[in-house]
Amino acid sequence: MSGIPLCTYLCTNDSGLFGNVLNNRCQGTCPSPYYGDQTRNRTCLLKCPWPYYAQNCTMNGSTIILSSNRVCMLDCSVCGWADNSSQTCAWTSAGCANFTFAHETNHLCVISAGCTGFGDPLTRYCISPCYSNSSVKYFGDPSTKMCVLICPQVPNYFGDNTTNACVSVCSNSEIRDWQYMRRCVNLASCSRTPLVLFGDASKTECVTAKNCSDGFYGDNNTK
Repeated sequence: MSGIPLCTYLCTNDSGLFGNVLNNRCQGTCPSPYYGDQTRNRTCLLKCPWPYYAQNCTMNGSTIILSSNRVCMLDCSVCGWADNSSQTCAWTSAGCANFTFAHETNHLCVISAGCTGFGDPLTRYCISPCYSNSSVKYFGDPSTKMCVLICPQVPNYFGDNTTNACVSVCSNSEIRDWQYMRRCVNLASCSRTPLVLFGDASKTECVTAKNCSDGFYGDNNTK
């Protein structure tokens, strides 16, 4: 009975049609702000049923662009990231809910613990290593899976300049300076304010003179 104009309860799946609630017609795309529900009676809905996500984007090469094909999808692998809060496919990381990040590979908005790398508060993407330039440096904190400016005291971590990660043991023979933004520093570059610190190679950290290893003294000339 193809082509015969009839009133039907269910718009045809094989033709990819949806019931438009605004004009009571079966049509190929749903008007904004509706999305085509492929799971029930193929109608245009304002919100997709769980666990489907509202998608109105497609890929143009590596760029996500707007699409007139507004449908409910089980995942956002075609484009974007699945945001559980809004049940939409977010075009960018900004579309992910607060305190979630666009995952590196699985097209999901995740909390930082779900990142393969670390949650970047600047871009809202999961990244590794964390961002750094000549004026600012972030470190990957394994305890929170976040990129942070200052590594935590608990666990006792310090920012490693080589790996851009929060570590308990510094690399490249650097030592821990708890006073200078909890960073790894050169043995001869311990911070001097508010407390004067000295590099203690045995303890692999910067210490006050009274806390130098037994038999050693804080020397301002050698630091």
